[in-house]
Amino acid sequence: MEQQTLSVAKAGLVTTLSTATSVFGVMNPKGAYDPNKSLAVSTGLSTPLLSRFDMILVGFVPIYVSLPIH
Repeated sequence: MEQQTLSVAKAGLVTTLSTATSVFGVMNPKGAYDPNKSLAVSTGLSTPLLSRFDMILVGFVPIYVSLPIH
């Protein structure tokens, strides 16, 4: 669907249809998420696969370790 059209030939009819697709995916990182590592390393997905997406948003909740104060 990289051309954003779909050609259909059925029952003697030939037509070209416009297409639009959105894909939304969510995944957990391999182990703890490290913002200093590449996304491919953090997720375990290959770089060629990640390059197929137009937009990638990374959302995470930072973990703060509170130490006791004496």
